[in-house]
Amino acid sequence: MHATTSPVQMEMLGTKSVYIRHPEDMNLVLRNQGRFRKSEASMSRLSAWLGNGLASNTDLPNHAAVKEVLLPAFKSASVKGFVPAFVRSANELAAVIEGADGQPCDIEPLCRRMTLDVIGRTGFGFDFKALKAAAGQQAAANGAAQGDVQGGAIGDDYVDIIKMYDEILEPAMWLVFDLPIPEPLLPNIKNYYRGVAMVDDVIKKMVEEKRANGVREEDTDLLSFMIKAQQGGNAVMTDKQLRDELQTMILAGSDTTATTLAFALYELSRNPTLLEACRAEAQAVLGGRDPAGVPAEVFQGQLPLITGVANETLRLYPAATETGRVADKDEEIGGYTIPAGTNILPSIYSLHRHEDFWPRPREWLPERWLPENAPTLAPHADKAFMPFTVGPRSCIGRYFAQLELQVVLAVLLSRVRLEPAPSFEVETRASPHHLATFPPGHYTWTQTFTLSSKKGIFVVPSAYAST
Repeated sequence: MHATTSPVQMEMLGTKSVYIRHPEDMNLVLRNQGRFRKSEASMSRLSAWLGNGLASNTDLPNHAAVKEVLLPAFKSASVKGFVPAFVRSANELAAVIEGADGQPCDIEPLCRRMTLDVIGRTGFGFDFKALKAAAGQQAAANGAAQGDVQGGAIGDDYVDIIKMYDEILEPAMWLVFDLPIPEPLLPNIKNYYRGVAMVDDVIKKMVEEKRANGVREEDTDLLSFMIKAQQGGNAVMTDKQLRDELQTMILAGSDTTATTLAFALYELSRNPTLLEACRAEAQAVLGGRDPAGVPAEVFQGQLPLITGVANETLRLYPAATETGRVADKDEEIGGYTIPAGTNILPSIYSLHRHEDFWPRPREWLPERWLPENAPTLAPHADKAFMPFTVGPRSCIGRYFAQLELQVVLAVLLSRVRLEPAPSFEVETRASPHHLATFPPGHYTWTQTFTLSSKKGIFVVPSAYAST
């Protein structure tokens, strides 16, 4: 038994679950999908949205076959070529943030727009123009012409994917809870189906454009790999499977990295000395060059402090706070017998904040990841750091997300000064299972797929003076 990290049984709305946070227990559950399967019941209720995409697919052979098709798009050889796209989107985000002109700015929705643009350009060869829409709204608010934002469009109507996702996410969580309530009575359920249908229309347009333009053998975006699999006769990649993967990747590729980026910028705004050290590191490494021409290896290997910012934010604010599995038979976890059919919730959030594994666990300390500090400040990182989970269902986009964060942070911190918004502190919101790990006064339960802040994430940005 683990003295301070034993499994905890909780009951919510008549459903019993076991909550685990010891790395040994979590590795056991997450690495053995033959014994601990993904819950079919909760994911099936999202079938209209995510279908049988990689995140919701519970058929093990099919999941493996689909993953084999998608993997080449996420290998280093493909992802390293996306640096120019990361830089372009980072500069567009910087321009919008600078437009706040010293006024408090909620950066969370802007980060979501940037990461949506990134996944569109790199994953689908499609421009959602999500940040351009935000820039147009900003210009209109300042009295300028809004301009054209056609891109993620159906006919003559621009479709704001971020707004559609805002309509989808809350009712989707009610569906996941699998409550004994008739579906038509769930809050905002009509918005859910409307949002899914509109995103489906955009996906249809993306696929039609890609096929019309043709797919070349050297194309390395995700959509191209899926179409090439179809053209090669791969029976697993049907039109329905392709659609399900695009819906899944739009969600996974935008919300999760945006969460990390927004919290990182928030913490940097509260740590001016560290902010200036990161800026100096980025400037020294980039050396006045166009970041789009800098090799991926430079961002990965020569920015230890900025990489520490990314890792520490992934630790303290993991976008996916927990995941879920079901025991297929009676199991022993942490010295306790877990009956067959029990819902098991490995909590990444709680593990990352547990004092048994992390000295000063609730402090945001990017320097803990520097080689000279890791033995004392991150002594168990090899087993207790799981922001992308572990095992055969771990995040396929881990390498993509890490490089994206390194590039975007380097570009942003070279351009944008950040100060804290007056009298503002984030109020994190996540699953109710994390009640024991939130400090008093900082717990709010709401329906959300990723960790977020109930009140937004505000900073005061401004452009550095030209030199």
